[in-house]
Amino acid sequence: MRIGIIYNTITAGEARDSGDVAPQNEVLDIVDRVKSELELRGHAAIPIKLCPDALPMLRGFDVIFNFAEGMGPDLSNEPFIPAYLDLFGIAYTGCPSFALQICGDKPRMKKLLEAEGIPTPRSQFFRTGQENLDRGLTFPLIVKPSAEHASIGIGPESVVENEDELRKRAAYIIETYEKGAIAEEYIGGREINAALLEDMNGAVVLPISEIVFELPDGLPRIVAYEAKWIEESVYYKGTMPVCPAVLEEWLFERITELAKRCFEAVGARDYARVDFRVRGNEVFVIDINPNPSIAPACSGLVCGSLAAAGIGYGELIERLLELAVSRKIEKKGEGVKTERFSAYGLDFRTVVPEDAPLLAKWFNDRENTAYMDGQSEHYDSNDLFGRIMDSKDRDFIVETDGRPIGFASIYDIDEHNGNAEFSVIIGENADKGKGYGKKIVRWVTDYAFNELGLVSVFVSITVENIASIKAVKAAGLKEIGLRRKYHRVGDRFADDILFDMTDDEYRAMH
Repeated sequence: MRIGIIYNTITAGEARDSGDVAPQNEVLDIVDRVKSELELRGHAAIPIKLCPDALPMLRGFDVIFNFAEGMGPDLSNEPFIPAYLDLFGIAYTGCPSFALQICGDKPRMKKLLEAEGIPTPRSQFFRTGQENLDRGLTFPLIVKPSAEHASIGIGPESVVENEDELRKRAAYIIETYEKGAIAEEYIGGREINAALLEDMNGAVVLPISEIVFELPDGLPRIVAYEAKWIEESVYYKGTMPVCPAVLEEWLFERITELAKRCFEAVGARDYARVDFRVRGNEVFVIDINPNPSIAPACSGLVCGSLAAAGIGYGELIERLLELAVSRKIEKKGEGVKTERFSAYGLDFRTVVPEDAPLLAKWFNDRENTAYMDGQSEHYDSNDLFGRIMDSKDRDFIVETDGRPIGFASIYDIDEHNGNAEFSVIIGENADKGKGYGKKIVRWVTDYAFNELGLVSVFVSITVENIASIKAVKAAGLKEIGLRRKYHRVGDRFADDILFDMTDDEYRAMH
């Protein structure tokens, strides 16, 4: 299988804060490890650093492992990447666009949680920093960027005790990260992390992890940026994850229930992580992480839970690949309506993506395309695969005794006006001149009027294409006009003859 691994990185010059490079570039370790695991399993794995120019080539892969959090330094376009893949029917790992949009916008995510009855700390969003303070909030508060992850923008100064500190921190966040700040009530209890991994039956909560805080007095008990990314820091050494966590039965059940509800509420897929704070017998969701880090170093806390569950890294990659492939098969079934017909001694079946190499062979044969539009175009199998998945046309492979001999397409279907155009190709040179063209055109008119319910069909044929002219006339189409010097044939321009048939004419013949 041909698999693309997409990712993005940023340089120190591109980062909004000098410390923000590490979490973005951790992905390089992930890409290397995933590539190795896929190659061990016999797949061709190709890493691609994502940029706009790279997008078209993604259509040539069977599956995409999506580790891209944007393009370059711009993380705001992260949700557009799976949306692009969905648009072109490309199977990929991880969460869809909706989940990334929701979880990348913390105020919006919290509103969704509240609507779902999932407990989350009370909060206020600051767009400018000048908004009136919600007096219902209780200090201390923790101030975070509203659209960042990986603890970016979070440090000991994020926990504020009064309005002056709040205004100062919010102003810094707004100026640095440009998307606004969210201030939420600081829950000073235990921090619990629940990683989820899907199988074919749904999301399963992996062994739950807890952050054990061993910090000096005066430092707030939070997972700051330093705790994840600066190994020599006090926060890194004083916030060790323990997995599996030792939890009371009620707390284990509550965390498991809420984690699954969060996964479903945001539309997560394949894998995710939910972060909690526990105060007494109250459990609060403080964040949901779609596509959390699966770095071998476990900074994303997912790999620790996988290890505790006895799931190796290679097994994880196999699981993600299986899930993506299963969606590809489902999508293929949805995107290509399979039809089969037999008439006039021939068989007609819907074109499927597996036909792309055959069609590329036929369309790249200049003898077949001499009178076609786009005759100079080179057709690539991967490009044709994408076109087939996206096509709204009715395209058919024509066979005799199970052997493909040609192609028929009804295209530019105008449902409102009830008309369409069609084209026919005899793909194999040995099958030309045997009368197949007339039979195929007859079947096309049968399908157009009986299956699609059209009121007219139309075809345009270059005057020099004698075989096609004979075929459409024999099938009963009428010549209705001429498009002069419409078609380039070599270094000349030739006229096209226009033919059509109406439903009344078709019924009169049958």
